[in-house]
Amino acid sequence: MSEEDDRKIVFSLLKDGRVPQSELAKRLGVSPPSLSHKMRKLREEGVLRGFKLLVNPNFYGMYFAYAAHSNRKDFDAPWLFVKFKCLEELNVYGVEAHSLEELEDRLELLKEDLGEAVMRYVPTQSPREPRPLELKLIRALAEDPRATPGEIARRINSRLRYVSRKIWKMKEKGEVAIVPEVDLIKLNAVILGVFSDKPEEVRRATEGCRLFSITTDGGSVEVCFVGELGRGTVYVDLIRKADPTSRVMVVTDFKVRGPPGEFKLDLIGS
Repeated sequence: MSEEDDRKIVFSLLKDGRVPQSELAKRLGVSPPSLSHKMRKLREEGVLRGFKLLVNPNFYGMYFAYAAHSNRKDFDAPWLFVKFKCLEELNVYGVEAHSLEELEDRLELLKEDLGEAVMRYVPTQSPREPRPLELKLIRALAEDPRATPGEIARRINSRLRYVSRKIWKMKEKGEVAIVPEVDLIKLNAVILGVFSDKPEEVRRATEGCRLFSITTDGGSVEVCFVGELGRGTVYVDLIRKADPTSRVMVVTDFKVRGPPGEFKLDLIGS
């Protein structure tokens, strides 16, 4: 299998991190043993490092924002739920907080340490409180992101139909995504991060490359896999035609934290 085949595998996993290997082999037109061998090789080479559960902070009652700063200096904190390293010598930080006031304080902490933000994106949003069974489901996904619905149903003592439908619904609403941890440089690939206040228009433009969205009342963050950098220019043009005010970042590396520590502690007691 070629480097392009590697990118097809990773694209499929980035688009649906829970797809069974048998189904993935069928989509790619290869035998299951051949795919298993290739997946093992991708892990051994450090291209595929594992899987993480990405949860929209609004799902567990928190607010969030994104801020882009120069990456000449790095920043880390437990309240950063995602980090994108960009070609433009920027890092984009996903910041979460319990209130809008706390969110502003944390954005100011970034500014004090890293300098003025190149871009800030604070969408209109409506945090909600998840139901107890949803919390158990999220805990199960966080511990084993690729567990089957049947395995999760047994683990949380729920019906298979509920688990399957709930996971699908949360993914469709942009509340959760299973994200493979990928070394994009080794794969010779890039990802686009698109920040827009016109989600419907941008979603049409990114249909062929979109991996997942984090949607809110007032906008969206679209994450798209475009393979080689040259292909990215085509999508950048389409996106900017759809929304001239959108902000597009070329991502060369990313890190997903998973649910926050305090959230996981709450779940353990649920």
